[in-house]
Amino acid sequence: MTLRASVLNAFLLLSLIAPCFSQDQTVPWTGHAGPISSALFTPDGRIVLTSGLDGTVRVWNAADGALLRTYTGHEGQVLTLAVGPDGRTIATGSRDTTIRLWDVFIPWPLEEHTGLESAVRTLRVSRDGHWTAAAGDDKSVIIWDHSEDAEPANLSGHAEAVVSLSASADESTLASGDAAGEIRFWNLADNSQSGTLGAHTGPAVGTVWHPEQPLVVTAGAEGSLKWWQVPLVPPRDLAP
Repeated sequence: MTLRASVLNAFLLLSLIAPCFSQDQTVPWTGHAGPISSALFTPDGRIVLTSGLDGTVRVWNAADGALLRTYTGHEGQVLTLAVGPDGRTIATGSRDTTIRLWDVFIPWPLEEHTGLESAVRTLRVSRDGHWTAAAGDDKSVIIWDHSEDAEPANLSGHAEAVVSLSASADESTLASGDAAGEIRFWNLADNSQSGTLGAHTGPAVGTVWHPEQPLVVTAGAEGSLKWWQVPLVPPRDLAP
């Protein structure tokens, strides 16, 4: 599928979903006592999840904006969240250095993980729900394998805080972007580093893989958006 076809499909999907929302979407949904740090839909589009600097995570009905549940427990600002493929498992990361796993229908955390030494800035949950990746101010990427009773993998190499994470469509490769604009690629089969890009002159605030093609889009705080072909092709010496 071409990139143009993918974009057209996305617009078609939005046109089909839009009639399901009965509420006037110009009416704001209120509840957080401060700035919202992250927001996303569950895979079925029926629930909106938000995290806030007030230390809470909130669950909303996407159809009418009703607040369904509020999660508390983090001892610091909640900076990021991710949702699992089942639409029920939520991962949250906080300035208190912890990652918590929640169930949409249960008001207390199912698990709490530590491993990062400072604020958690970004999270990624695998499509099969088997692993969760987290990264933040301590410059490392931590991966928990939920199918094994083992210590989390610690991927090191970044020289600055890690602010974005994204996995390839087949989830064989993880991309991480840092505050210096560097993107690192990790082979998830053995957690080895498979490539590095000096992508931006400022923080690489976003990394997104194409859903079908081996392409990565990176967004920089300096205002640029860049496309990259993966696997990376190493530079070649030019003949004299």
